[in-house]
Amino acid sequence: MNDIKQTQYEKEDIKKIAKNQKIICWLFLVIIVSIFTISLVIPILSYIGASIAVIFYVYYLAVALKVKHPALYVVGMFFPLIKLFVLWNLIQKATKVLQAHNVKVGVMGYKKEDLDKFLAE
Repeated sequence: MNDIKQTQYEKEDIKKIAKNQKIICWLFLVIIVSIFTISLVIPILSYIGASIAVIFYVYYLAVALKVKHPALYVVGMFFPLIKLFVLWNLIQKATKVLQAHNVKVGVMGYKKEDLDKFLAE
């Protein structure tokens, strides 16, 4: 897609990237856990719910990352195995952008203190 290092992001973009990435990280976890416990009723419902929710947040994050074709990421959400790779790819892109702007990112998303510090500058 586009080169993250050449794209200019405003503070509002970084805030959107951070918040959407954190939500997608949690939805990614729900989807993974649901896949491994698919024989139970509750995980099936959580998988369906997370899959529907992740479609919207993937689009929001792709737009915030200023990728050329955000709708292609959404299309990838309709294919189960591809979905995991698309989510991982978006999470990694968001992590690179946040780290380039001195916002520390953990396993489940940004560190609130670092984002607040960045936004206060």
